[in-house]
Amino acid sequence: RRAIDDDADLFLGLAHDDFVAEVARARDDGDVLAWVRERTDDERIAKWHRQFFGIRLGDVPEANRARVTAYYPHSATLPPETPLVDVIDADDARAFAVANG
Repeated sequence: RRAIDDDADLFLGLAHDDFVAEVARARDDGDVLAWVRERTDDERIAKWHRQFFGIRLGDVPEANRARVTAYYPHSATLPPETPLVDVIDADDARAFAVANG
């Protein structure tokens, strides 16, 4: 999902390919978090956190809405005040349920 990875590049100063490789290697979110903390500082993490967790579906620019809907088809049925992180969490839950059958 390139959109989230792009945010990591922009706000945390992490290289996209390195981030993707670490996510693939990591056993869990804790591994990824430890890796990120070794490579950036608390101020950058706090700034990214505030920005990322504040985005609602209705905040997504019109030019990017089709991309969000393509990545997260269920988002088309949700109200504009839905936090984007909730959309991503729901998608993860579906993906892991399918993967873990």
